[in-house]
Amino acid sequence: MLDLQELQARALDELANADSQEALEQWRHAYLGRTGELTLALRSIGQLPAEERPAAGQQANQVRQALTEGFEVRQAAVNEAAMAATLAPSRPPSAPPSPPVEPAVAVVQTTRVRGLVSGVIAAE
Repeated sequence: MLDLQELQARALDELANADSQEALEQWRHAYLGRTGELTLALRSIGQLPAEERPAAGQQANQVRQALTEGFEVRQAAVNEAAMAATLAPSRPPSAPPSPPVEPAVAVVQTTRVRGLVSGVIAAE
């Protein structure tokens, strides 16, 4: 039977390098799919002597759980990165905030504009 700890280490290393949905799906098929390495290892447990089966089954289930959890975490990270990449170009560049206007300055500016408008209207 295949060394399950070695299988787990190799699978998690490959999973860490999966950076797209396609790569994740290929990884899932290679390790957790119907003909995946872990599935084949689980099927081979039945060929072990009866006294070795419980321990091997328990270890295989722990490996399956670790790989499944690792896959879900990596899939969430890849989805989040894809969403961020999709949203990033659509954001308009942010302008720097305008400086605060003092109330007294605003009154002076308003009065000036009002005077200029009144002068233009009176000139007509």
